[in-house]
Amino acid sequence: ADFQTYKPLWLRVVQGFCQSNFEDAVLVIWLGKNATDKDFNLLAEAVNLVGNGAEKNILVVEAATGENFSPCAIRKGTHFITTREITTLEALDYLWDTDVKIISALDDWIFDGEPLVDWRGLYNG
Repeated sequence: ADFQTYKPLWLRVVQGFCQSNFEDAVLVIWLGKNATDKDFNLLAEAVNLVGNGAEKNILVVEAATGENFSPCAIRKGTHFITTREITTLEALDYLWDTDVKIISALDDWIFDGEPLVDWRGLYNG
């Protein structure tokens, strides 16, 4: 999750996932070494606000080893959602020879059934 950026995309991803028509999908959010308790609380609050029961399909992983991501975990996924952080580019190196579909968090309709994103409502500036 890109908590530290000027205009983070994590909230847009959580909202889109919660509003999608996926029933058996799991969104995994890896809290990297720079994530704080405040970030975790913001994430939990966002899931509860938009959730409608979807929170059971969101797995938040706290990095016990201080890694920004798990190469093993991203290689086992079906999709990888990129952000604007450098960590995303580092993670892409581990996906070059896989069938994992790479999606930008800036794209509209990255989840089936989600409404068009109103980017004006996501930021206060």
